[in-house]
Amino acid sequence: MALDAAGRGYSVVLLEKKDIGAGTTSRTSRMAHGGLRYLEYGAFGLVRESLRERDILCHRAPDLVRKRDFFLPDAAHGRLPILIGTGLFLYDLLALSRDSHRAKNGFFYRDAICVPEPLAARTAGAAIRHGAEIRLREGVVRIETNGDVVSRSGERFRPRVIVLALGPWVDRFLEGTGLPFPKPLLNPSRGAHLFFRKKIDRPVLLQAKRDGRVFFGVPCLGGTLVGTTDIEDRSDPDRVFPTEEEKDYLWTEWRHRFPEWEERPFGAWAGLRPLVNEGKDVSARTREERIVIHPRVENLVVIVGGKLTTARAIAEKTLRLLERRYFKRRSADWTREERLTIEDARRLPHRGIADILLRRTAVGFYDDPEKERETLREWGISVEGQAELLEREYHSYFEERYRDFGIPPRKNSGFFPEKMMRND
Repeated sequence: MALDAAGRGYSVVLLEKKDIGAGTTSRTSRMAHGGLRYLEYGAFGLVRESLRERDILCHRAPDLVRKRDFFLPDAAHGRLPILIGTGLFLYDLLALSRDSHRAKNGFFYRDAICVPEPLAARTAGAAIRHGAEIRLREGVVRIETNGDVVSRSGERFRPRVIVLALGPWVDRFLEGTGLPFPKPLLNPSRGAHLFFRKKIDRPVLLQAKRDGRVFFGVPCLGGTLVGTTDIEDRSDPDRVFPTEEEKDYLWTEWRHRFPEWEERPFGAWAGLRPLVNEGKDVSARTREERIVIHPRVENLVVIVGGKLTTARAIAEKTLRLLERRYFKRRSADWTREERLTIEDARRLPHRGIADILLRRTAVGFYDDPEKERETLREWGISVEGQAELLEREYHSYFEERYRDFGIPPRKNSGFFPEKMMRND
């Protein structure tokens, strides 16, 4: 949103509560996809838009978003092969491609795997390149009915337009600032994931034996990510963790499909999907967004719902609304061809090792000391001669990685999970 607005010539200030990519972005399923299962609910427009945006992301950041062939084994789905083939034909039709095909014991179709944290960092850095001001760990504490905004530092802003893009935090924030909607905008659901150091050869889409839910395994971050669950959850998005029941469910279903798999999970995390509150069963709700004007604050625009894959399109639609309603002009859409590079990520300020290893690069998930040291050197941080500073920095890094993703510190690090806080 900040990138699109700045590129159109608007003055933009982005206030971020934590760090770019530290929230829901880092808890996603790490796919840029059309949403194959949404076809069952007739969400053809969403699937078409998502497939288009998937391809745009592959063009804008090809080193972070890459297409892969996903395998759907016949034995892992309770549907006739002819029905699966028909669904994949429709998926290809909406993607304007011919990627899916029949194989021995199943089907292949094409979607993309992504690394969302550096993708978000590059997008924010590109916004800075186009003139936006981004303040990290600042956040907003209050929005007043006259349209003023007060930041965490106490600074007051009087913008022409305020855009709230808070994901699953939106209802909690609006209630806390005294501006709730008559009914909640969201009905979030929790999605849990397991992370293994062992890497599978190719992505797979499976069906759970216990309840028929679709789940997946994708090779990423040097290992395998398995997910996900879909459980209604209105708890604090800052304190969302996978339950033991969810971890057992995913582990049991994965072992059922891969009985020879003996490795235990290396990490586990969960996040909230910001699903629009539309009264449907949680599993039947898609990821479509709503853009609404606050009934009491004329210049407050709230983005509700959406997903990572369609973020660029949501920003574009929001800018069109803002220009029509507030600025009485129409500028050209332009972000489709805007490349996102590592140089853009370097424009974004960082606060030490955790920001670099977990969000600017996502190298921390590999748990490779040499790769970490090499990355830090590339970012201008020497690992020699700063023992005391590095000890504090690494402690913070290991603590955050364990708290948010369940990845334990290395045995020779001197930091141990029992000394850290995590509500499993």
